Amino acid sequence: MNTIQTVLSIEGMTCGHCAQTVRKLLAALPGVRSVDVALPDGKATVVHDGTATVAMTKSLADAGYPARVTAAR
Repeated sequence: MNTIQTVLSIEGMTCGHCAQTVRKLLAALPGVRSVDVALPDGKATVVHDGTATVAMTKSLADAGYPARVTAAR
């Protein structure tokens, strides 16, 4: 199965707890294979099967972490 790597720029991540929350939210989405959160950069890299793209930004925004896709490949 093909996988996509998407990088998200995330607002509002200010501490380790925030980063952990973001990681858990993204990891819980169907089709997500792995999540790497970089708190200092305010970014998350998500490897997924393509079905989670829209759900990623919505899930984060609903939790108070506005996000946008900055790269996908």
